[in-house]
Amino acid sequence: MFEFIVVYLILIEQQKGVSYEDWFPEIDATLFQELKEKIFIPNNRIVQEVHPIKYLFREVGIKPFFITDFFDE
Repeated sequence: MFEFIVVYLILIEQQKGVSYEDWFPEIDATLFQELKEKIFIPNNRIVQEVHPIKYLFREVGIKPFFITDFFDE
C-alpha cells in the first residue's frame, strides 16, 4: 500500500503541475517538505517500477474482479 500511496502522490505533483501544498491546503506545508525529502524524492523511481494493482488488492483483502487480478495459486 505504501508503494501506491507514494506513486499517486508523486504523480499528482508531476502530472497536475500542482504542488502538494496547493493540492492539500489543509495539511501543514512543513509535513510535505519532510515527506519530499525523506520519502518522495528517494522513492521517485517506483513510479516507473510500480507493481500490478493485484498486489494491493491482496494486501488490503479486496476480492479480485478482473481475470488479470487473480494469482495462480
